Order: sequence, then C-alpha cells, then structure tokens
Amino acid sequence: PLYTRELSIEGTFVGEVADGYQAGELEITPETVTISGEESAVNQVARAVVEVGGDALTETYTGDLPITLLDRDGNVIEDDRISLSVDTALVILPVQVVRDVPLTVNLIPGGGISQEDIDRYVKVEIDPATISVAGSAEDLEAITSISLGDIDLSTVLTTASVERNIEIANELTNISGVSRATVTITIEGLEMRTVDVSNFELRNVSAGYHADIVTQSIDIQIRGPRESLDQISPSQILVVGDLTDIVSATGRYTVPARVYLNGPDDVGVVGEYTVTVQVTR
Repeated sequence: PLYTRELSIEGTFVGEVADGYQAGELEITPETVTISGEESAVNQVARAVVEVGGDALTETYTGDLPITLLDRDGNVIEDDRISLSVDTALVILPVQVVRDVPLTVNLIPGGGISQEDIDRYVKVEIDPATISVAGSAEDLEAITSISLGDIDLSTVLTTASVERNIEIANELTNISGVSRATVTITIEGLEMRTVDVSNFELRNVSAGYHADIVTQSIDIQIRGPRESLDQISPSQILVVGDLTDIVSATGRYTVPARVYLNGPDDVGVVGEYTVTVQVTR
C-alpha cells in the first residue's frame, strides 16, 4: 500500500555574504512537501531541506532549488521508491547592507548661546554614539545620521542628561538592539547670575474675567559672559504669565510664564518658570 507523509521544507545557507552585508531569514515556497511510497522507505526520511550557496553575496538571492531528503543521521536519501509532490522550492534569501550610523541631536540656540557660539560653549556626548542598521542599499543611501530630536539650550543650566528613543524608518532594521540613547549636554565658558525680578504681566485672560498676580517676585537665571551679566538690572527683565489654558474658571492657578530680557545679545534667560495667579469674574 502507498504510504504518505508531509514534511516542512527546511532551508540552510551554506555560503557567506560580503563584508558590510547581512543575510536575512530564508523564505521558502511551498513550505511543505508530501512524500509517498513504501512505508519502510518513507519512514527512513527525517527531514526535507534546500541548501543555498554562494560566496560574498551582496544582493538578495532568488532561485528554484532541489529538495533533498535526509535520514536521522543527516545522510542524503536517494531511493526510487520515494516520490515527492514537488521536486524544487522557490527560495529567497534577503541580503541587506549593514552600516554604522551616528546618532545626533539638534541644539536650539537660547540662554545666551547663539547658533554661531554652540561649538564654542556646548559639548555634546551621546551614548551610544552610533548604532548598526540594516536595509537595502537604496534605503540606506540617504541615511548619514539618525536624529534624537531637539534640545533647547535655554532649558540647560550647566549640564543635563536626557534619554531619547532611537527611531528609524520602517524600511530599516536596528540590529544593535539598542532602543534608547543618553544625551549629555555640558555648557562651559559662560557664567550664571540670579536676578530677583518683580516685573510681571498677564496675557490671554478670558473675556469677562480678571486676573491678579499672586507671585510677588521670582528668581530668574541668566547666562552669558561676566562683563555682560554685570550690565543687567532687574528692570530689564519682564515675566509674562500665560492664561491660555484657564478658560471660564475662577480661583488660584499656577500658569507657565515666559521671560523677556532686554539686554545684550550674548546674555539669555535659562530655565522654565511659572507664576501663581488669582482669577475672578
């Protein structure tokens, strides 16, 4: 009597890819093969395999390859009593370019540091500095760096460390396995000064409502060269509370404030501030 079995077709890569490339997972069509014949002959089959060879591959391999039957010891079976539903399988071996890409961050000027002075005063360290990505040559052609986003220098006093997600295009694969990077910003060569400010203003108060400043004074941090810092007086700084988010409500609230400095271009405000207000009708 005819005896049949269905086996999954296994793929093996016995070649090698060129330096700077990576082989992906084999795709095999069909995924299974049915073998039939005398029971004793069919039962000696343990595996059905296709082998992909090639040296220094630099592009995806596609081809129809013969299906080979193996016994439990890995020996090739050549038995006329066994027939296969298909003799070959379509095999695709993706081969991708691998490249180390540096991580970067976009620094937004502020706090007394202009775009031209960033290299002079700001030191940036990113850990890890690079990641390895894989993809097609076409997708990687335009990739020179991976940005971790923006950092506003007006929010950094002297040093700050932030963690950022590493986000890459869907067409690429992050083969380093690192999903987050630490960015350390250090500012050197400038000095800080604290100014006690009592000049306040409120904006965006809802129609029909009245708001009063509860905060009497606030310490504002300013940064720049010492000779420029010494020229700043409290009257040159204005703190503006923003009531945009307080709509049709009364009571006491803490709202974000923006600080304006009327002074030398090489001096700027550093930090984030809030003020307390009382809203009535």
